[in-house]
Amino acid sequence: EDGAIDYQTVSRNGIRHVFEEDGATGEIQTELTLPNLLPGQIVSAVARAYNKLGPSRVWSVMPGPGSGNKDDLWSWDLCTVCAPPDMPSIVTIDEDTLKSKECNSTGEYVFEVGGRTNGRHITCYELELMDEDMEVVKEIKIDVTEEESKAMRADSSKEHVRQPFTGLEPGRSYCMRVRVHNAVGPSDWTEPGPHVRMPPDVPNEPEAFLSDLTSLEFIELKWQPPYDNGAAILKYEIKMALSETAPEEEWIKVDDETLRKGIRQIGDGGKR
Repeated sequence: EDGAIDYQTVSRNGIRHVFEEDGATGEIQTELTLPNLLPGQIVSAVARAYNKLGPSRVWSVMPGPGSGNKDDLWSWDLCTVCAPPDMPSIVTIDEDTLKSKECNSTGEYVFEVGGRTNGRHITCYELELMDEDMEVVKEIKIDVTEEESKAMRADSSKEHVRQPFTGLEPGRSYCMRVRVHNAVGPSDWTEPGPHVRMPPDVPNEPEAFLSDLTSLEFIELKWQPPYDNGAAILKYEIKMALSETAPEEEWIKVDDETLRKGIRQIGDGGKR
């Protein structure tokens, strides 16, 4: 399949067929069907004719790249029809690379292209990141150059794909699946890989306070707990000032004990 087959290779490793005159029709077969080949597979075949004096002086010319580029094997004279690539391996999230910072989880995923490209260069990888409910939360597409595809065909070690990801939520569990494209189309999706939980991080900031209970002397504050980013919220700190433009030194921190005694649960996770 590498387009570098010579006459010696065909003579030594090829399958030899001999067609003789049909006794009933007097004709000699000049067609041969080759079964059980793979998509995008090149066949090198040569022939020579015999008469009563013996065989042709030389074999027929070796099939070549036809009108196409020699490196584009699917354009060769004897090549089966191309197909989408074989399905890659299951994609896994490398737990040793995971980090969470500023409410953002990053890391790397790994998979093997594997199998056959089935006659066309790989053009891109397409991945889906799914949450615990198997809902797609992020789609990733990575283009592959022709040079990179050729390198994978020449060196199986380059079929190992490792790429970074970002933009996931700390403390949540995710899995991935992948498919590979060539010019014919995409492979089948792999099965989703194992779920991996992102490392925890400090909680998100709460949304702005609301208040629906006030008097001449007090205001009752109300807020929804923010997402905890994978680690339970232990306490809240509240600062207050009489003006939103007050300098930092005029903001007063509410005493922890007062705050602890004064907070109570309301509704679905709300706090007052």
